Amino acid sequence: MSIQKQTCMMWGLVCLLLPGCLDSPPAADSSEAGGKLTVVATVGMVADVVRNVGGDRVEVAQL
Repeated sequence: MSIQKQTCMMWGLVCLLLPGCLDSPPAADSSEAGGKLTVVATVGMVADVVRNVGGDRVEVAQL
């Protein structure tokens, strides 16, 4: 592999990974957003587990 191709691949990788290292604004506190965490489950068994574990603190949507 040529040096030019390696350099191009390295810069491409840096451009892909750099946004993940940047600072993001703080997320809204769940108590301000109504207190319930919305969870989306793919199958019924997972939705049932989330309902049993989360209780009345979660709102479950099943696909």
